[in-house]
Amino acid sequence: MAVNNEDLININFDHDWKCYCQQSNDKTDGKTIISNAHNINTDQRWSSIELPHISNTINNDKRPYKWWYCKKFDWTSINQTTKQHVYLNFEPLNNHDKNFNINGIIWFNGIQIFSGSLMPLKDLIELPSKLLHNENKNDNILIICCTNTKLSLYTSLLIYGKVIYAVGQVIMDENNLNKYKDIDKKSNNILDYKVSIDNDDGRIDVIFNPKRKSKTLPIPSSPLQHSSQSIIQDKQINESKENIDDDLLVPRLAIVILIVGTRGDVQPFIALGQALRAIGHRVRLATHETFRSFVRGNGLEFYPLAGDPADLMSFMVKNAGIIPSLSSIIEGDVGRKRRSLANILASTWQACIADDDETNAPFIAEAIIANPPSFGHIHCAEKLQIPLHIMFTMPWSPTIAFPHPLSNIESSIGPKYKINLYSYDVIEILTWTGMRDIVNDFRKKILGLGELHTRQAINALIDECVPHSYCWSPSLVAKPNDWGTHIDVSGFFFLNLGTTYTNPPKDLLEFLGINNNGDYIDRKLLSPIYIGFGSITGHDSRRILQIVIDALNKTGYRALLSGLATDTDQLSSNIFKIGNVPHDWLFQYVSAVCHHGGAGTTAAGLRAGKPTIIVPFFGDQFFWGNVIEKSGAGPCPLPGKSITTKKLVEAFHFVHKSTTRAAAERIRDAILKEDGCTAAVQAFHANLPLTRMHSDLEPTFGACYHLDKYNIQISRPVAQVLVAAGVIEESELSHHVTREWQFMHDNRIHLLTQGIIEHSQKAFSSMFIDTAEDLKRAVKNNNDSAAIRTLEGAGSVAKGVGLGIGHLTIGCLSLYGEMTDTLDRVTSLYDPYSSPKVRQRPRVTDFKSGAKAARLSLWNGWKDGVTGIVKQPRAGYERHGVLGGAAGSLIATVNMAMKPTVGTLSSITWLSRGTYASVRKTVETYGNEGRRISTKLFDTTSSMTYNGQFQEDEDEEISTAVKTASTRSGFPPRVCQHIIREFEKIKLEQEQKIAVSLKKKRNIQIRNNGSMTM
Repeated sequence: MAVNNEDLININFDHDWKCYCQQSNDKTDGKTIISNAHNINTDQRWSSIELPHISNTINNDKRPYKWWYCKKFDWTSINQTTKQHVYLNFEPLNNHDKNFNINGIIWFNGIQIFSGSLMPLKDLIELPSKLLHNENKNDNILIICCTNTKLSLYTSLLIYGKVIYAVGQVIMDENNLNKYKDIDKKSNNILDYKVSIDNDDGRIDVIFNPKRKSKTLPIPSSPLQHSSQSIIQDKQINESKENIDDDLLVPRLAIVILIVGTRGDVQPFIALGQALRAIGHRVRLATHETFRSFVRGNGLEFYPLAGDPADLMSFMVKNAGIIPSLSSIIEGDVGRKRRSLANILASTWQACIADDDETNAPFIAEAIIANPPSFGHIHCAEKLQIPLHIMFTMPWSPTIAFPHPLSNIESSIGPKYKINLYSYDVIEILTWTGMRDIVNDFRKKILGLGELHTRQAINALIDECVPHSYCWSPSLVAKPNDWGTHIDVSGFFFLNLGTTYTNPPKDLLEFLGINNNGDYIDRKLLSPIYIGFGSITGHDSRRILQIVIDALNKTGYRALLSGLATDTDQLSSNIFKIGNVPHDWLFQYVSAVCHHGGAGTTAAGLRAGKPTIIVPFFGDQFFWGNVIEKSGAGPCPLPGKSITTKKLVEAFHFVHKSTTRAAAERIRDAILKEDGCTAAVQAFHANLPLTRMHSDLEPTFGACYHLDKYNIQISRPVAQVLVAAGVIEESELSHHVTREWQFMHDNRIHLLTQGIIEHSQKAFSSMFIDTAEDLKRAVKNNNDSAAIRTLEGAGSVAKGVGLGIGHLTIGCLSLYGEMTDTLDRVTSLYDPYSSPKVRQRPRVTDFKSGAKAARLSLWNGWKDGVTGIVKQPRAGYERHGVLGGAAGSLIATVNMAMKPTVGTLSSITWLSRGTYASVRKTVETYGNEGRRISTKLFDTTSSMTYNGQFQEDEDEEISTAVKTASTRSGFPPRVCQHIIREFEKIKLEQEQKIAVSLKKKRNIQIRNNGSMTM
């Protein structure tokens, strides 16, 4: 067989086989064995093995026997434009074994595909695509039968042809791009994209190609457009900016930090948590169980998130973090990863509301800080209606400055800034596609929230302008100009562990050539290179170890080796194996650092002023490799999958150049002037909605209750004081929202008839499918009498018909709305003289916002129709002279009727949408009554101690009510007395206002009665 080795994927197929030896007295038919292969996991005759199948036992039985081998593996149907061929290959244990004959028969999904010699194998055995891409994707079965011999061969799958994981189009929003730079008006507004995996470095290849621009009807909102904005969103941004002017006290909050990742991801946030705790916040760091002692040992509260960092790292190394490779699919990694993701999501919610699992101290989050891979962050914040702040070590916000770190866009065609910007959207689309059902299941079943569609999900953080802080040095990667004020680059977060590392091993000190005080004993001894790959697992560590050893032997450099080698490995004298040594202590004694490119290790090396070699495996490691290269502090990155001895030798020489060392020291000097944790805390405070969080009466803690009668918002301790003192009843308290989330509201322009089709399907399901199932349950319910079953059946029918009619009604209204949306865009087809500025599409969240949108639609329609009488002819004349003026007059005449009509019809649409949103919100609130967080006043106590400005006055008499309030709230009696007095003032003012209002009403009534008498 002649094949092209380009785009070849070689997948190890030796693992997870089942084996069964059929003796001569076993008369089981081969067809029976094949047909029952799906039950092998419960059949005790089958045992688990790895290929090659080698056994030391000697079989003296000369009777014929058969060895059956079975392997189940997953597959997925991938949309692709290129032809793909999949082959099964066998290799002997040693080259001299090629003359050894092994005959076998192979069945694939019940169909025989081969019979003959497996060794020597003349041609690769093709797995037919028509069998491979079957409907039963998750249960592909390969069976091999060998007579009188074991299958003592290595097995692999060879896949020829580029695997295309996704294709699509980006509909570019020119108004959005205009913010960044002048746009070539002749440039195309559509980019085709194609997604595949780069087998050399594991990154995601995103290839953009421009599509010819055409004049067509406006295309409904793409998931990759950023044009929509929210009125509420703008209000919240402005409120955050006003916080600085108002000079409101930042309340002490219960903050949960959600971190999914390895130690390198967790350690910086321990430093951040300590900084937050130092200024009075209560901080819970929620991450994986393996980091419990690490977190608690540094003075923070801990809550376990699901997931194993080692498994997560192994999956990400193998799959570049986002798209599962074919080997992962075949080995079943995808199913395990999805289950792990579901568990992580569920645990993020518990981390926000559950009691401490060691002390039982109650906890309800009042703000969330999270890294993006925790995924549950925005959904938990929406449920609790609290602020969210994203902090991460690599760019996650769209920018024209550089592409998404997980993408490789080098083969793309088109303007670089556009491709950079939309690479973020493509990665978001891919991520959401793989986890949509899991996230929506989490929202619906655990949080009681509505499901999200693609556009809502991928643009949620953008539409809501969620604040971001990126923890890297701005001197290394400056903040792009197109990032808003809610996005900050704070600086690295450093947890100083070196100060507690006071007893290093003596052999380590000797290898470094220093004494216990850190002073050099032998200045002539060349400082070693630190070589370590952190938490990287699941890769070919033996191959990389050999490359490292060979490169060190060729260059003569000394090295400290962290990881890679085992205790049984014999290392030369120039290599010293180390365990867990704090980087901030160790790196001051090395000449350079060589590592995987994790943000934490990169930061530690640069803070020590050491030249750096990055050997990236996945994710942001490629990003940091490129940053190091551009800064001059190291060579170009050496991807772990393609690193060679020659390249590593060149890199070792490069980092020992004086120019490289000087570049690293310049970066060190800049980093030492920064304080990333302090800057991040300031950014967190600056983006809090302080006006909403400020507690009246006493501002130490954040407001979480509202007293509607007096129109004040108060914290839990203040509420405890008022209730304990008997000033108010607990029933008077209502939940206070500190952050309104609106991204779940659908403001897209839909395709015509999309709504009627969708709701017609729901109506059919409600009226027939669901009703039939309810009737079956009623009939089978033998515990009730016939009359009760009849009533239940009638109720089911009535419910199904009612829901069906409701869905059909909504579908008809959707069709009407889609028609008015289309009409609103039609004028752009025949009117070249209207303003090119597109009005922002309103986001309707309730009846009030719907009424406002209806009013604007009506006003704009009539205004454009009337003012066009003057504007259209003038614009036509300015552009095309007399003929243009005549054309403008004709268009204005048409618009005089068209635009007011469309505006009037659209106003009805927006009013209907507002009504529907309010009704839906009411129904969801009613349906989620059982999912509410406990709001009992005294079931949660703050673990924070009060540090107010009030001093105790021993001479002043303290009432029993005040003492009770102090005991229940934790406030000193003096503070409780102040709170009660301030509340009494507000209460008195409210009563006086009511009295004045009643007096005015009585006076009006008296005057009216007097006039009637006259």
